[in-house]
Amino acid sequence: MPRSRTPPHGRTDAEIEAAAKRLEQLLDELDPAEVAANAATDVGGAEAWVEAVGPFYGTATVAAVLGVSMSTVYARTRSSTALSCRTGSGRIVFPVWQFVDGQVLPGLVPVLRILGGSDVSAWNIASWLRSPETELAGRTPLAVLTAGGEDELVLLVTSHAAAGWE
Repeated sequence: MPRSRTPPHGRTDAEIEAAAKRLEQLLDELDPAEVAANAATDVGGAEAWVEAVGPFYGTATVAAVLGVSMSTVYARTRSSTALSCRTGSGRIVFPVWQFVDGQVLPGLVPVLRILGGSDVSAWNIASWLRSPETELAGRTPLAVLTAGGEDELVLLVTSHAAAGWE
């Protein structure tokens, strides 16, 4: 019978995976709004930012909402198909408003891909999506996407915003 090798750090891959899963569960038990309020360091007035872009889900909750694995959620973050904000402590939180009926809001992914090419933080992108835009007759990009039917207009406004941020 082959012997199982224990890595130098004393933990097997299965033990590490179990510990990582438990850590993720513990993190999801935290109040994401509280975490974000205490940890959003790249912006001034964290409480105002939490109010502007929250509430938030943790990774495990997003996985449950979308019906996918946590690794798929992380992959969606890297590919700009879901908006995540990293707190000052390194925790990843997801604005709740981007999820509708078990999926990412229709029309949001192209917007995220355009803005993802800029050097603007995810916190600023989330705030911009919830801020009134003159080119949208004072409506927010998020409100226009939620209402549906004007995705092309939102993409045009997004392109203008991204160009101004470069």
